[in-house]
Amino acid sequence: TYEDELPGRDGVPGDRHVVSTGVALYNLRRDPGERYNVIEQYPEVVKELQELAEKAREDLGDNLTNTPASNNRPPGKL
Repeated sequence: TYEDELPGRDGVPGDRHVVSTGVALYNLRRDPGERYNVIEQYPEVVKELQELAEKAREDLGDNLTNTPASNNRPPGKL
């Protein structure tokens, strides 16, 4: 996040720090600064997004969760 940090200059980004939030949901149209986690108000949206993410992990693989890809081929093979 760039919150509480000075902006960059001449195309060079400013300092930033990493904030870990865990699972979170933000309404970016109303809250582009991601200040208000609305996960409690929309549990059905969270569930739907988590199901979509799990399907993508199974299909494409995911190094973060060590999920192997089911729809992948070795490089150079058709």
